[in-house]
Amino acid sequence: MKNSIILISILIFLIAVQSCSSTDKLEKTIKSFNNSKIYIQDPILLSDILNYTDSYKKFRENQFVGNLNFEGGIIIDKKDNMRTKSKITTFSREDQFKKRIVKNLKTGIVKIFRKKKLNYVISDLNNLKLENSLTVDESIDYDRKKETIAEEGIDNINIPHKKYLFQNLKQSSQLLEFLNKHDVKFIVVPVVEYYYSHNAGWFIDQANGCGLGQRYAVQLHFFDASTGIRIASKKFEIKNINHFKYSISFFKSDLELKKLEKKILLKIEDYL
Repeated sequence: MKNSIILISILIFLIAVQSCSSTDKLEKTIKSFNNSKIYIQDPILLSDILNYTDSYKKFRENQFVGNLNFEGGIIIDKKDNMRTKSKITTFSREDQFKKRIVKNLKTGIVKIFRKKKLNYVISDLNNLKLENSLTVDESIDYDRKKETIAEEGIDNINIPHKKYLFQNLKQSSQLLEFLNKHDVKFIVVPVVEYYYSHNAGWFIDQANGCGLGQRYAVQLHFFDASTGIRIASKKFEIKNINHFKYSISFFKSDLELKKLEKKILLKIEDYL
């Protein structure tokens, strides 16, 4: 019994040390921003990195940007492991939402860097994009058959959830030329995982359905400019669900999305 207690204590200590080590590394990196130039990449949609073009595929993988409209009640999809979902899901406003969130997120991050007096540079070159330079590994983060979560059945996201591990950055000659020209030491890449509004209905495998709402998630990835090595990553996620309302105008829904955007930016500011 005594040996078991000692072993558990050692394990807890090792986990704590590992956690602190990772946190310290990130804190040291962020502190070094004060003396180094940072390239802020224009926000990229996760679905663009993974080359998803079909709207339903983006939605199914929780990478949709736009408005969702559910109709026809609930059905059981025999082709998708007997998962429940809305009979009809209509996708709209995708281009509008993409342009809006890319612009607003970039503007917000730049304001945060200015406020914190960080030395940054942005690029106005249309062809200086990193979609093809980023590699992502996908794995299941949560599935109903393995565990349960507090809002299972009524959440406004599809099951299963996935997590994404970004690999080191593949540096193109054009990117390296830009980084060397501006003496950039770090690269920050904002990735929009999803950003959507919806009426009441059933997200995939949420058997009880949910009211109208909005949801937004952003990932920030930090790379060493000289090597392309990923230093750190952080996900920021927020949602709103009104379980007592079934529909809403685009105008009012957009106002709710703006509130989520502001809250995400506050989280990013606290993080930096």
